[in-house]
Formats: sequence, structure tokens, C-alpha cells
Amino acid sequence: MRVVATFPRLRKTLIRAMGAYKVFLWACSAVSAVMAGINAATGRTAPALIYLTAWAFFTASALMNSDLEEELRRTRFTVYWRFFSRYSPPLGGYAVLHILTGLVFITADLVQGGYSPLALMLILKGVFEHVLQGLAENLKAASFLYSEVLTGDLDRIALKDPFK
Repeated sequence: MRVVATFPRLRKTLIRAMGAYKVFLWACSAVSAVMAGINAATGRTAPALIYLTAWAFFTASALMNSDLEEELRRTRFTVYWRFFSRYSPPLGGYAVLHILTGLVFITADLVQGGYSPLALMLILKGVFEHVLQGLAENLKAASFLYSEVLTGDLDRIALKDPFK
């Protein structure tokens, strides 16, 4: 019996989403740097330090995401499941934390003002990471099944029905 399986759309979608996420992170980094400069020029020290920290955070995230995207482009499809199992931090593992932190900055914006751009950027970062996590999990499952079919170990797989 011959099995034909194609999963190019899953891989392309994840890599395109990671590219869009990388552009978003660099844009957030630029906005944070500009806001830090504006706040420092007007003499608002606390917001300037917060936006400076946000600049460092978004820049580090963009660099880490660029590295991950390059590794994904070089990795063979059959080993994606092993790659995502050992990759740390888990892709999308902090999505809820980013959203909650964004909500905290919305509250800070209501109290003092000036934090709504940072709140919006953090919430969108959390949403992006949540979407990327779902795409990575789909690709991980497809890669595992494809690898098992190729190696002939399909008879050892036990799939559980999640609706039972």
C-alpha cells in the first residue's frame, strides 16, 4: 500500500506567520525606542525607563524569533516534532502572561497615561504567540505522523479519542 502525504501548507503557514511576527516585533522595538526617547526628552523618567525596558524586551524577542525562523527553514520536516519538543522556551508559552501584562498597562494608562501603546503591543504579542503555538502544534503532530509512516512504526502509535 502506498501512502501519499503532503503537508507543505502547514510549514509555509508557520514560516510566514513567524516572518510577520518578526516584522511586528521589530516595529514594536522601534516604537518603544521612540517612546523612550520622547519620554526622556520631556523629563518623564519612569515612563522612559519602562519604554527602554520594552525596547530591550522586543529587540531580544525579535532576535530570538529570527534565530528560530532560520532553524525552522533549515530543519527537515520529519524532525520538526523533535525540534519543537526540545525547543525552549516553548513557542507561545508566555502568551497569556503577555496579555495579562498588557491589561496591567491599560490600567496604568487609565491612572497615569502614556502606556496605551505598550499595552497594545503586549496584547498583540500575546495573541501572535497564541496563534504561533497552535500552528507549531499542528506542524509537530503532522511531522510526527509523517515520520512514523516513513519509518514503518505506525503500528506502535496509539491515538486516543479526545471526545470519549
